[in-house]
Amino acid sequence: MTPRAFEFEGGRIGPKLLMFGAIHGNETCGTIALARLKLELELGLLKLHRGTLTIVPVCNPVAYAAGQRYVRENLNRIFSRAVKPSHPEQDFADRLMDLIDECDVLLDLHSYSRGQGPFITLDYSTEDNTALASAQGIGDWITGWPEIYADAPTLNAGDTTQYANQTGKACVLVECGQHGDPAAIDVAYDCIRRTLSFLDMMDAGAFSGLAAETRVAHLTRCIAHDRPGTFAQPWVNLQPVTAGTPLILYEDGSVLTATEPCIIVMPDPIAAPGTEWLYLAEPA
Repeated sequence: MTPRAFEFEGGRIGPKLLMFGAIHGNETCGTIALARLKLELELGLLKLHRGTLTIVPVCNPVAYAAGQRYVRENLNRIFSRAVKPSHPEQDFADRLMDLIDECDVLLDLHSYSRGQGPFITLDYSTEDNTALASAQGIGDWITGWPEIYADAPTLNAGDTTQYANQTGKACVLVECGQHGDPAAIDVAYDCIRRTLSFLDMMDAGAFSGLAAETRVAHLTRCIAHDRPGTFAQPWVNLQPVTAGTPLILYEDGSVLTATEPCIIVMPDPIAAPGTEWLYLAEPA
């Protein structure tokens, strides 16, 4: 079992665009949207004007088959070359890195645990990345991921956008909405068509309206699930909290409290021990 890539050629020379779905096996919005695009291209309902499009609807087939985020290791935390891969997800990372090596632009489609509405993670604010992010028509952007993980290599040994940046590729990761929400599929497809139009590879589609403004939140802290406890409230993504608000109630009786006003980012109440539980951010 290996991630299957499908390639389509335009009529003229142009950019090499790569699109990923289901880096995490339970994040299916990108998979469904890319499958729709594939069918429309194969039936001739859509046509590439130029360039090369490569799509990987299911990047982690073992986790996808199991309906879970990952099986052995989080695929989007192991994008570094394994000397000798010891399990399928390391093999998948190597295969996907090979595809990134060959592309010019990467669009990586994800979903998240709790909350409504899409947001963009802009890990590296280069001119090309910022232009690509702006083309998505999504108002909420999150920055600061590389800084958060700089001192936590055990949490993140490499991800798609980090590897793309290291190899000089333009890249944006879109969190399209909550897992299983049909609206997230629409967002994923909208981003696909917007990216193709932005790169002048395909005619513009019937896009949703552009966001009125860009709201940027910069990550300040990653809180790992390092001991038993529960969220003090059913936190949702991009929820603002005031200073002094209890965030996590630990079983040993201690409480993690917000020391200043902040924004909750990507809370995961069922995060596995040792993985990311939630992030804190501030308006940028």
